[in-house]
Amino acid sequence: VSLYKGDITVLEVDAIVNAGKDTAWGPHGFDGCIHKAAGSCLYDECHSLNGCETGKAKITCGYDLPARYVIHTVGPVARGHVGPTETNDLTSCYQNSLRLMKEHGLSTVVSRVCYRTHLRGNYASFIKDDCDKFLVC
Repeated sequence: VSLYKGDITVLEVDAIVNAGKDTAWGPHGFDGCIHKAAGSCLYDECHSLNGCETGKAKITCGYDLPARYVIHTVGPVARGHVGPTETNDLTSCYQNSLRLMKEHGLSTVVSRVCYRTHLRGNYASFIKDDCDKFLVC
C-alpha cells in the first residue's frame, strides 16, 4: 500500500478508480479529468454501459491513459447524514471495485481514499468516528 499525492491520470498502473456519478460521465471534477486524459473513446464506452448504480462498479479500457483500465464506481449521497444505507453503499463501492480488480487479474490499482466525499457528504468524519481500521488501496 502506498500513498500518492498528484495526478493519477499520468500513472502507469493496471487501473485507476473513478468516483463518478450514476448517469453522467464527465465533464466535471475528478471524473472529468479522467475522461479528458483518456479521450473520447472512454466517454463512448461509458455511455454504452447505461450508467452505474450507487455502490456498484464497472470497468472500461483506459484508452489514452497510461492505466490499462478504469474502474468506475458511484458513491452514495449522504445529504448531511450517514446512515446504514449510505454506509453499506460506500462499502459496496470498495468491495465491487476490488472484485473487478481480482476478476481482471489487476495488481496495481490507484484509488482515492474516499469516493465523492467533497460532494456527497461528510464521510471523512464517519471514517474517523466510526471505523477502527480504514484500508486505502
